[in-house]
Amino acid sequence: MPTRTVASILAIALLATTRVGLGADFDVGRVTLRVTDDGWASIATSGDGLPFSGDRSGTIEIVKRSLLLVDGAEHFRAALVVSATPGTPAAHVQWPEDCRSQDNVYALDARPASGEARDCLRLTGLVAIDRSLATDAPAIASELAGRKIIAPTAGYVVLDEVALANGTFVAVEALIAADVELPHGSGIPRSLPAGIGAQTFAWGQRLAEAARSSIHSLSGLLVVPPVTAKSN
Repeated sequence: MPTRTVASILAIALLATTRVGLGADFDVGRVTLRVTDDGWASIATSGDGLPFSGDRSGTIEIVKRSLLLVDGAEHFRAALVVSATPGTPAAHVQWPEDCRSQDNVYALDARPASGEARDCLRLTGLVAIDRSLATDAPAIASELAGRKIIAPTAGYVVLDEVALANGTFVAVEALIAADVELPHGSGIPRSLPAGIGAQTFAWGQRLAEAARSSIHSLSGLLVVPPVTAKSN
């Protein structure tokens, strides 16, 4: 094989590897999930039924994917649980109006004025992240146990849910270790509830924008904001 041909193949392979390192795409039903940090791995996929009500009731097929981010030393940095439905055009779905702040949870309701959709961002203060993994991301908890990776004792949970009246639904839950330094953001309110981190809020806002863009996009592309895997 000519040397030039070998060099061309190696160059193409190197380019492909670099692209995978800089960002990877995962299918989650109608959503194309794109992560840009190095180190994300898809751990499990599953399906379920999401109950709905409105002019009629039933369930919509929901697809779920769990992803894990660890650093070079095999330390847990973050986990993602992404859920999506294709919707049910024949029905008019009524979504619950439960986007409210609670103790240690800050909620932002960004529904349109019609109120026929759902656009809810929730952020927590410090929580016991191992408990959140066990209840919200059991596949990730099992993966950590199998690899003997100890989950951090504390972290933050960011949950964004966006839905349309036709039943199309996208939810992204992020569980982030407390010592991860998120990229700096802008548009942070002067006053946040006690315990809600400014950078967590800024990251959550970027996630909400990405989910909102995804649900209104024909491609369903959802680009997860980068998580900077640095320890404070």
